[in-house]
Amino acid sequence: AAAEKVALFQRSVLDAEERARMAEEQARGAENRAASQRARALAVESAGETEVAVLRDKLRAARAEQQQTVESLREARSRAAALESKLHSALGEGGEKERLVD
Repeated sequence: AAAEKVALFQRSVLDAEERARMAEEQARGAENRAASQRARALAVESAGETEVAVLRDKLRAARAEQQQTVESLREARSRAAALESKLHSALGEGGEKERLVD
């Protein structure tokens, strides 16, 4: 009877150890999944930050291009006004003048 109790105790100890090993494996699996999810989240966040930086650069470039276009338009209007003035001078005061540029 005592040997039977010892054997039963040993089996219960072995069963408990097996359950503990299984629980440890499940915990490691959960830790690995969590680490993987964190890594994916960081990758997505990093990609998002990169995309935002690229979009900011594109916006900056578009604004610079717009400013350059505005300056070019001002210069063209100034040249047109100067040419109109020369034309009016060439036609002479009191001569027939037509306004070419508004």
